[in-house]
Amino acid sequence: MENLPNPTLLIIGFTLLGLAPFIAVLISSFVKLVVVMHIVRSALGLQQAPPNLAINGLAIILSIYIMAPVGMHVYNTFQEKGIEITDI
Repeated sequence: MENLPNPTLLIIGFTLLGLAPFIAVLISSFVKLVVVMHIVRSALGLQQAPPNLAINGLAIILSIYIMAPVGMHVYNTFQEKGIEITDI
């Protein structure tokens, strides 16, 4: 019984893990891309031509492509300053 982890840390960890998708959507260009693609679909007069799943998938791929330089910049900054992931 003494080897059990701290319940408070577990609750905080699971909460952050549950909020990770929302944070990823909020800090990336995903929402903007989805909105623009839906507006373009409506402007073309198409009701269901590319399904929402295809639009969301394309937006995820484009978001990763757009945000990759930002992630590399953050990674390089951490490497230059000698910051480890365990220090955060």
